[in-house]
Amino acid sequence: MLHFLNQFTIRQKILGLIFVALLGAASTGFEGMRGTSTMSQLADRMYTDQLQPIAWVAVANQNAIYVNRADYRLAVETETARLREAAGNRERFEKEMMRLLDRYRRADLTPAEADAMKRFDAAWQAMNAACQKIGDLAR
Repeated sequence: MLHFLNQFTIRQKILGLIFVALLGAASTGFEGMRGTSTMSQLADRMYTDQLQPIAWVAVANQNAIYVNRADYRLAVETETARLREAAGNRERFEKEMMRLLDRYRRADLTPAEADAMKRFDAAWQAMNAACQKIGDLAR
């Protein structure tokens, strides 16, 4: 082995080492770029599959709160103009909530999430029926 290395000049040995170092740097850079691309794809998928649906549910929850506030106003308001305003707000907030929940339903849901959405739909219908009765009594 030593005899093999002795046949090369110092210049050839240094150039050979530089070539090997460049080859190592290139392979490390390629693996780094491939790993970064994989991490970017995973982050994008996490954002679209998990974080966006959570944001939709959060905003839908806000709209559900506004619907409940509108229901309260419908029960206690006495002025006709304010009653119409509360009814319009309730309709607008419920429509936005349902739009966001429909987007959430189109996402990839786990069986537990799908079951929770079914239970929510049943509870929402029951709540709407009760609120309708209260609203009718208040008018």
